[in-house]
Amino acid sequence: MSNAILVVEDEATLRSTLGRFLSRRGHRVLEARSKGEALELMQRESDLFLVLADIALPDGLGFELVQRAPKAGGCPKVILMTGDNNIDHAITAVRRGAIDFLLKPFSLEALEEALLRAQRERARSKTRDSLRPPAETQLWRRQFAPGVLGQHPSLTETFDLLASVADTDCTVLVTGETGTGKELVARALHRGSNRHAKPFVTVNCAAIPENLLESELFGHVKGAFTGATQARTGRFLQADGGTIFLDEIGELP
Repeated sequence: MSNAILVVEDEATLRSTLGRFLSRRGHRVLEARSKGEALELMQRESDLFLVLADIALPDGLGFELVQRAPKAGGCPKVILMTGDNNIDHAITAVRRGAIDFLLKPFSLEALEEALLRAQRERARSKTRDSLRPPAETQLWRRQFAPGVLGQHPSLTETFDLLASVADTDCTVLVTGETGTGKELVARALHRGSNRHAKPFVTVNCAAIPENLLESELFGHVKGAFTGATQARTGRFLQADGGTIFLDEIGELP
């Protein structure tokens, strides 16, 4: 497996810091200050393992590198960075194919964890590529999501993505209109994960009054507040070792 990493960052100090950190861990590091420089390197370098890119670049957006990465030799994975705390950026990054998203300022430990996830994803990709992806995806779907109906190509893409993340311990954001099957997707992820023997706990965030939110999620001891006549185990503890599905999380205050 190649260990070459391309760092795309217009801020010189951060670019240098990231380069030194990655070099000390045995990676061959290439650096670019702009989208244009990055694209040139991606076309020239045939053994890139990873592209670590800022979203806001002088001549464009790092999002565009995600779309170009699969066309470059070696098919590098892409991790995007941003200083803008905007959940829409994270959603866009994942939808366009980025494997991770780091919010500045992030610790070098967080970067190290992201690198490990990228390496695991690269290994899984090689395993999937050695099989027949359509057959593998359909097998996963029949086994873990038999209740989801339909044969549209977009569903096949969805299940291919589900199969690739189900055996990880990452947080998954499921988006879609009411009635499109978000809970079915969450249950399929749980059944297909190494947490399947542990509880699957659903929390309807829209139905929890704000003053009871903390108690509902984290629990309380007897007498903690007026009306707390007995101890209560919070939903997170109930889901320990399993999966917690925060339905309608956007409705939380």
